[in-house]
Amino acid sequence: MNRLRRLCLYLLLAAPAGTLAADVVGEAEFKAAAIYNLLQFVQWPEQALAQDGTLRLCQISAAPLAPELARLAGRQVHKRSLTLRRIDGTAEEAAPCDAIWVEIDRLNSLGRMATVARQRPLLLLGEGPDAVDRGAMIGLAIDKGHARLRVDNAAAKESGLTIGARLLRLAAGSKDNRD
Repeated sequence: MNRLRRLCLYLLLAAPAGTLAADVVGEAEFKAAAIYNLLQFVQWPEQALAQDGTLRLCQISAAPLAPELARLAGRQVHKRSLTLRRIDGTAEEAAPCDAIWVEIDRLNSLGRMATVARQRPLLLLGEGPDAVDRGAMIGLAIDKGHARLRVDNAAAKESGLTIGARLLRLAAGSKDNRD
């Protein structure tokens, strides 16, 4: 089974009950479930996270994804309650974020966000085949129903994050794919 199929299968199997339904799920629902599950594979330094027990996911995206992500609010990621906030992509707005999802039409924000991520633990997830090349640590591309995942493990390490070995094995075309 190739990596893409393994990733799709893994994301489908690892998704919380009711999040995905094979052959019925729409692209926005798949992206939201994938983002949620990708967060499970990343470890933040405990001292870098909010004292209130939350993990703050910010989004720089167009409206179509917002409702699907909003449904994830309150779900648990590493025993922390997931919160959601929309930002426009400025460094100041990124200050309270632990992770940022950047949709394909806003990838120009990744350069600014990568500068912030070099200063503190901040996971950058981007949509599209060149998201990792433009500064994302995890890139998710969906084309004609097929998903592709890339990881820049070196950038994650530089930010103080640890990406799990399982995710690194599943990722195709990853940079510094060593533990």
